[in-house]
Amino acid sequence: MNRRIFFFIWLTIHLLCMSQGLPREYFYDEAGNRILRKVIELNPAPPNIPDSTQVASYELQEPQFFVENIAKVEIKIYPNPTTEKITLEILGWESLKTGVFKLCSLNGVLLQEQPVHSITTTISLAGLPKGVYILTVNINGVVEDWKIIKN
Repeated sequence: MNRRIFFFIWLTIHLLCMSQGLPREYFYDEAGNRILRKVIELNPAPPNIPDSTQVASYELQEPQFFVENIAKVEIKIYPNPTTEKITLEILGWESLKTGVFKLCSLNGVLLQEQPVHSITTTISLAGLPKGVYILTVNINGVVEDWKIIKN
């Protein structure tokens, strides 16, 4: 009886360890953020699915933007990741009373601070090194933060 229990426990542990060891492939952007995790299946992929290098390059080329509602105002930030500048677009400009954006490094060093005066505001990252920055937007007293990636 003890041998059966021991064998059952050993088999269960062995199967659990094997299931956790599925091969995975990870893709990262230039700032070190993981952008894609792909579990490698043991069966061959159908021919209409692109291979991993095409998937990774497609996801990096696809334009990304964030849209969020803050204090009855819709904010759109694009492109992210960026190389030189980002655009802060405010929809619902009529209900905007006060607006300020701050661009900070991850260490908390203030790099830029400017009031928002129009529907679209362009924020230049031209003189900054590649990396991750924090964009803080204060609209009508409501504060939100975004991570901005410069390639």
